[in-house]
Amino acid sequence: MAKVERNQTYNVTIDRCFEELSDLLANLGVRVDSSDAKSKTIAGSFKGAGSKTDPTERDLPIECQCMVINQEATGVRLTYRNSGQLNRFVSPDVTTKMESIFAALNRSLSGRQTYTSEEAAQPSLTPPHSADEKTIPSIAEYATSLYKSGLSDTQIESQLIQKGLDLQSVGMIMKDQSALRAQATRATGERNMLVGALVFLLGIIVTVVTFAAAAGSGGRYIVAWGAVIFGAGLFVRGLQQKQGKLGK
Repeated sequence: MAKVERNQTYNVTIDRCFEELSDLLANLGVRVDSSDAKSKTIAGSFKGAGSKTDPTERDLPIECQCMVINQEATGVRLTYRNSGQLNRFVSPDVTTKMESIFAALNRSLSGRQTYTSEEAAQPSLTPPHSADEKTIPSIAEYATSLYKSGLSDTQIESQLIQKGLDLQSVGMIMKDQSALRAQATRATGERNMLVGALVFLLGIIVTVVTFAAAAGSGGRYIVAWGAVIFGAGLFVRGLQQKQGKLGK
């Protein structure tokens, strides 16, 4: 079973830590499925690549828990578990999301950022440093440039947070990026449906025409199973992409 766990300690009470964590998760693209104030545990999921080898976006589970260290210190544990996956195949989006959560929590609780390890690995694009009304469009352009460079939503979100953008603005820009990605996925789906249908029909036509010719002359005919199966599979994949059930 795949398991990724990250921990950090904050010099705040557990109640404040849990409150801040609860508030920031929505702006970080985490869908909260359950929140237990007694155990100080929040369970949810976020969109990310399925694995290192599968870039298709899926709902990835994450559990966030605040734990008492002492009277003035609280530990935060972030955990990803997937019983059907091996550790070596876990998507990098998992650790990137965890780093984003800690970076946002650091700023919220102490005004510090400590998770900057992935900046060097990302494109050296410099966004504006503020998020007022005049700079929001240019920040959105920066996020779009990251999208076009091939980064996932999770990686783009992390870049914006690491650069100091406030969470409300991050959430707003990421909604636009998700819409852009969904639009591109739908376009890809429509194209795959068209190509799949054409290949499928071509396979059927080849099979029918050669069978008719063989029936008249007693010769051999071709059953184009490869084209039929490939075309049908591509059409179904395209349909799922168009419906938003499958990423690019």
